Amino acid sequence: MQNFHGLPATDTYKVSAAYRDGYAAAGTLVIPGPGAAARARQSGQILLDRLTRAGITLEQSHIEVLGAGDSVPGVLPAADPPEVVMRVAVRDPRRAAVERFTKEFAPLVTSGFPGTTGYTTGRPQVREVFAYWPALVAKSAVTPVVEVLG
Repeated sequence: MQNFHGLPATDTYKVSAAYRDGYAAAGTLVIPGPGAAARARQSGQILLDRLTRAGITLEQSHIEVLGAGDSVPGVLPAADPPEVVMRVAVRDPRRAAVERFTKEFAPLVTSGFPGTTGYTTGRPQVREVFAYWPALVAKSAVTPVVEVLG
């Protein structure tokens, strides 16, 4: 039988902190027909360009075309599927900017490429983003307290 020994205790505590880090929203639409992937990418860019013309530049935005290999880039050969799902996601510290994105999304169904249709339930929802911050805190900076609730 082997004896195992651990290492001495460190002089730090591990801390996992969550903090508010802005707002995000993502929406999806189905784009059918010949050239669906290219039209989906163009639709997503049209949406972001509308926001830019309105004076809104989002901190982060991402357009992906599901069904055309965007979820596994470089793994599958390029294809021209008969239909795709366009997903546009945004993130920004300003709730109003993300809300404006959600209002610009739905008009792509009526003013976008022919055949564009909704895929999920209406306008994308704005959600608050909580970020994760791992850290080490010196044990000398912490006074432990035990409180028994009863």
